[in-house]
Amino acid sequence: MRHHVGKAWTLPFRLYLPPVRMLRQYVERTFLSLPYLIQSRSITSIPPGWTLSSIDDAKRWIADFRGHKSIKREDTEVTFARSSGPGGQHVNTTNSKAVVKLPLKSPQIPSWARDALRQSPSYVRSSDSLQTSSMTSRTQGANLDECLSKLHSIILKAATESVPTLPSVEQQERVKEFQKKEQVQRKEFKMKRKNVKRGRSAKWDD
Repeated sequence: MRHHVGKAWTLPFRLYLPPVRMLRQYVERTFLSLPYLIQSRSITSIPPGWTLSSIDDAKRWIADFRGHKSIKREDTEVTFARSSGPGGQHVNTTNSKAVVKLPLKSPQIPSWARDALRQSPSYVRSSDSLQTSSMTSRTQGANLDECLSKLHSIILKAATESVPTLPSVEQQERVKEFQKKEQVQRKEFKMKRKNVKRGRSAKWDD
């Protein structure tokens, strides 16, 4: 008798599972193991406030802005102060440190990038502006140029991250295939569930 019991335990464990647990395992194996199918529903969607045309316009703006390497001094508020770092007496006695502020409402900043810029460490909430400083050089002009270059990098990074990235044509076709597979798997699951319910009702009828 013990020999037969030992043999029985060597059979696959799933044979001893009730139908409900088998269905649960089927769902977890079929759907939860395919997260890309769940995400595929939002891959091809365009975020609110954006259109294909506005995305193309934003990409063109970024490409043009990237070529400038620096922002224009207009719309900025520039002040100079004494530097406090190493560099000799000349650095500490002249107003060579540059501090530059650029309001977010400036035409140099696109409206769709302002929310991202408000999350930047360079953002000053009290004035709703970006602020950078530089005192690496002994001259005001060089420090000012560095500040303008820093602002350019900050704006470019925020603008690039703000534009939605749409999938390529190949990716969209792949997503469609995934969605078709998902629909087939859902139908199979519904059929299995229906058969289980039918089996239960037949059992109670007997």
